[in-house]
Amino acid sequence: MPKNNSILFFCLFIFCFGKLAAGQSKTDSLFNVLNNAKHDSIRARLYLEIGEIYVNISFDTASVFFDKALTLARKIKNKKWEAKSLYNMGYGFFNIGKNNNALEYFQNALMINKEFSLSPNKVLSIAGLRGICDCYNSFGLIYYRQGNYSQAMEYHQKALNISEKIRDKAIIANCYNQIGNIYFEQNNYTLALQYFEKSLQNSKEAGNKEGISICYTNIANVYLEQGNYTKSLEYYQKSLKLDEGSGDKKGIILDCYNIGILYYHQSNFTKALEYTKKSLRISEALNNKKDMSSCYNLIGAIQVDMGNYIKALEYYQKAFFIYEETGDKKGLAYYYSNTALIFRAQGKYHHAIENFQKSLKIVLEVSDKRVEVQIYFNISELNIVLKNLTKAIEYAKKGLKIADEIGTLPEKMNIYRVLSQAYDSLGNTKEALKYFKLYFSANDSLFNKEKAKAITEMETKYQTEKKQNEIALLKKDNELHVALLNKQQIKTLLIAIVAGLLIKALI
Repeated sequence: MPKNNSILFFCLFIFCFGKLAAGQSKTDSLFNVLNNAKHDSIRARLYLEIGEIYVNISFDTASVFFDKALTLARKIKNKKWEAKSLYNMGYGFFNIGKNNNALEYFQNALMINKEFSLSPNKVLSIAGLRGICDCYNSFGLIYYRQGNYSQAMEYHQKALNISEKIRDKAIIANCYNQIGNIYFEQNNYTLALQYFEKSLQNSKEAGNKEGISICYTNIANVYLEQGNYTKSLEYYQKSLKLDEGSGDKKGIILDCYNIGILYYHQSNFTKALEYTKKSLRISEALNNKKDMSSCYNLIGAIQVDMGNYIKALEYYQKAFFIYEETGDKKGLAYYYSNTALIFRAQGKYHHAIENFQKSLKIVLEVSDKRVEVQIYFNISELNIVLKNLTKAIEYAKKGLKIADEIGTLPEKMNIYRVLSQAYDSLGNTKEALKYFKLYFSANDSLFNKEKAKAITEMETKYQTEKKQNEIALLKKDNELHVALLNKQQIKTLLIAIVAGLLIKALI
């Protein structure tokens, strides 16, 4: 992502816990074994496996089985299954955006795994250390989702240190991957690529095909963000080939979706729809509602870009029903943002602001600072259109404060631009110049000698009370840039919102 030019909502539904979906035949088989199971330890394990199948389909159903496993594990005092049950419940809550609940379960799982790690039994001790790594990586992912990248990095580094001590290549690979994702989100593609390549090497050494597929995907993501579509497609195809060879339907869903995103970037809507609909068909066959909703969102975005707003709303509505059914708060926030973008495109600015406000309310509940910044920015821009300049500045500064906290340069760049525009419209040329300079300096690709010279000349004339004419010249340059941005605006926004399957991350 970054994906961000004008309005940004890149919502990463991160696949952090592996590919837990499975076919109906496996579910039936597990139920048959469960009905004949005579020992509580076997039943606890089966409840866990069944829950893992349902967790991406219906958390309400999955939680019933995880709870049964937890009850049995405590009854027979099986700490291994108790820790696993707690951990899986944490994943379920994480999956639907309930970070505080997830954190509580992960912490409880961590305490049990720490007990294991102190066991004189080497097998139990290593199992405990692996469990600790899983929990630390989970903490990291929660902080990552909240935009607290320094805290996320701290926990992933802790997990990496432990995994290196026990020489577990698969966990080492996962830690590198998580760290790579943080650098990716911070737009540091050089470091992101380095860590994804380290993850790939360790995954190959561990013989972990799923890990290899994950690395191919994330390396492709970097190339996609750098605009190298040829290399990006090459790595997405590598991942697809690997997943097709192993029959990993969950992986195929993700690969086809990513390729759809790539073609969407290129405005090749025919190909984008082809791959996204393939992803959707498999998701529907598995009844994997989370992935179905992501596909509906992408198809909706494509329809928006094609000008088919009614059809787009139909697909967004399908996603909305899944979010409501599964209790996915973040998904609901994205739905309101998606529909707000359509209202904006139709010139229904008040309706757009209303839906962004609905989205913001939910985002504040789930504590997603990256998306919060993006919503503040959107509301600010809409208020500029409506000439509510004081409100525009108010929302832009709220967004800027959070953007400073989480260190997201693209968002800061866009906010600087709207602040400059708002102050200029108010006649406050001093503040307009201040934010205009910050805007250009935030984007190296736009900051060249000519623009630097223009700013210097403007300052000189400002000091000699000829500021208005120079402001007008710079404003004209700004308007040209904004015009270019606006031509891509709806597409950029929708790419940001719909890229639900873009990052693979395995715990």
